[in-house]
Amino acid sequence: MSKILVIAHREDESPTAINKALQLAERYCAGIHIVAFCHEELESVGSFTAEQVEQVKQQIVDKRHQWIQHQVAQLEHGTSNITVDTQWEKEIYKAVLKEVSTNDYRFIVAQHHGTGSFFHISTEWYLLRESRIPVYLVRQDEWKSQSTVLAAVDLKNDSVEGKLMREQVMSAAADFAKTFNSRLHCCFCFELPEILIDLDVIDKVRYQDEVREKYLPQMQALAQEYHIDEQDLHVKFGNPQKCIASVATKSKTHTVVIGSMARSGIKGKLIGNTAEKLTAYLHTDMLIVAPV
Repeated sequence: MSKILVIAHREDESPTAINKALQLAERYCAGIHIVAFCHEELESVGSFTAEQVEQVKQQIVDKRHQWIQHQVAQLEHGTSNITVDTQWEKEIYKAVLKEVSTNDYRFIVAQHHGTGSFFHISTEWYLLRESRIPVYLVRQDEWKSQSTVLAAVDLKNDSVEGKLMREQVMSAAADFAKTFNSRLHCCFCFELPEILIDLDVIDKVRYQDEVREKYLPQMQALAQEYHIDEQDLHVKFGNPQKCIASVATKSKTHTVVIGSMARSGIKGKLIGNTAEKLTAYLHTDMLIVAPV
């Protein structure tokens, strides 16, 4: 049986990630492993001995573990395939990546908290870049009836990695749509060179027509391969994050599936990628597919 790894919610939050993981587990016939984290800067308390610090750590871990177990016990679904672990860890993403590297998980499920700022990089930021299995970011409690799955693809990247990523995104989106009996949409957003348009160097309408003519055959090929109605293909122009969010809203999407091509170092912090930036615009769940 495959498993789903869930990052437990904070005590001031509702158990949205756990609830969504239950729905995923039911559809995929998977078990659930919930991992909770806690950490306090106890070493800064000068009056504590090393032994006292360890005792307090264990008390905090035990309290957090009991709280999560109580949350699981309150679930309406059966809990026979749910296991719980609680760890003392400041850098959550390291523990999550270690867990994933030593076990067979289908998804990482986590509640969306934002990807931080330049000086504070969040757990999500690291997981979107470094996880080698899909990350499911949860915003909504439940899927609405007649909602759709939206695959957001980049047709501009014709490198080997780019083509492979498109295949992964489309395959994951098609599988997700089939599993949840949802209609599959596909979106490609092209960012226009607004400076050149403003300077009248290029004609906006003509440029858009040329882009459509170039990329529409690729969209139609995807539609044929993944059985997507042509009316559910979307070629949009403008800021990719805003365009994808707009299409998701209009098509009543419950989950946007997108790939994450990681950038590292300072450049990565400054530039990011579309998947990371999109989290600020979407009000739907996201399934972020990692490169193989």
